[in-house]
Amino acid sequence: LLPRAVRVDPRHLCAVWPHVRVRARDELVEAAVEEHAAAVQHHDPGAKPAQQLGVVRDHDRGAPHASAVGDERADLMPTSPYGVSKLAAEKLLLAYLDWFSVPVKILRYFSVYGPNHRPDMAYSRIIDAIINHKEFTVYGSGEQKRSNTYIDDVVEATLLADIKASPGDIMNICGDKTISLNEAIDLIENLLGEKLIRKQGELRRGDQKETSGDNKRALAILGWRAKISLRQGLQRQILEVQSQSP
Repeated sequence: LLPRAVRVDPRHLCAVWPHVRVRARDELVEAAVEEHAAAVQHHDPGAKPAQQLGVVRDHDRGAPHASAVGDERADLMPTSPYGVSKLAAEKLLLAYLDWFSVPVKILRYFSVYGPNHRPDMAYSRIIDAIINHKEFTVYGSGEQKRSNTYIDDVVEATLLADIKASPGDIMNICGDKTISLNEAIDLIENLLGEKLIRKQGELRRGDQKETSGDNKRALAILGWRAKISLRQGLQRQILEVQSQSP
């Protein structure tokens, strides 16, 4: 893994990233296979089979700048190395279910955010830029839309899936509404009472126009629906950042 401060030729990342993601998932599933096999071998009636919850976040379903919108039955045709690696990980999990009966359950998380958000993610960077009066580059029109999911909602869905989902289930874990980057910036500015210093940049290759999921399957199987609105979630994220400021 490379430090985020190191700038790397994207062509090198295209070659390395899929290998890293799939290799990590392969080792994780192999460990689950061993645990599952050990429980079966010892015929322990109280042993809980290995519960493998696969995490595959908002799929890249098509050409650069295309949209990824729909339910779990939508065709997946990723073209970016990042999207291909996520789909490969999902296929690997399903192969282990088919070949070794590892009870995998796949959750597709969509744009997770909240307190302790990764500092390189958009909302964290926007909040930091406003608080510290730094520039933030908006690539393209800023009308790219995302279906955001607050971290507490994601945790709840994951715990419910461990109990209620069946092996082979695939579910979108996502909020009910989509919001553009421009709308998110306006909301964060409103919550902080300050304006963002914007810098305009060209639309980046692979930046999708919209990623949003249909969560009806999660509602039907888990009884789950996202509870925290984007305003509530961003307010909590901002409070956490402010609490750590000197």
